[in-house]
Amino acid sequence: QTLKQMEQAEYHFKQAISRQVNYSSAHNNYGVFLCQQGQITEAEQQFLTAIKNPLYNSAAQAYENAGLCVGLIPDTTLAESYFRKALQLQPHLAKSLVNMAELRFLDIDYEPALSYIKRYQEIAQWTPKSLFIAIKIANRLNDPNAVASYALLLKAKFPDSDEALAVKKGQY
Repeated sequence: QTLKQMEQAEYHFKQAISRQVNYSSAHNNYGVFLCQQGQITEAEQQFLTAIKNPLYNSAAQAYENAGLCVGLIPDTTLAESYFRKALQLQPHLAKSLVNMAELRFLDIDYEPALSYIKRYQEIAQWTPKSLFIAIKIANRLNDPNAVASYALLLKAKFPDSDEALAVKKGQY
């Protein structure tokens, strides 16, 4: 896969799975591969197969991967369901937290969105995406000090990002 030999990569993923049906890590990794290839339904099935194994200790990661993948469709309801399950198993998954903040924001549910972004802030490094979501939430909650603070941080840490450009244009 790293060498961009996708047919061979898929062959080897299938070999790993066929040799050990309960090899949940292989199912999860194959799901990520399939998602990257745009095969969302097949990827989701691989994530769910990984999760079915009660001995799999990375089920939270598989749920998060499923959420990220179905979010590409976008099936936001299903993605949210997977992110919630991931966070129930492992409350500190950064990608699940930031995506839940964004989904709550899109559903005009700003207080829970703020809660998710604050949880994210406690455990992860800011990214342009997470700061932009924080700015949008603070703006909707009429908190100009937070908007200014997040915007300053975004412009300082990620001055060349699309999100910083949007903020400079007041597009939030």
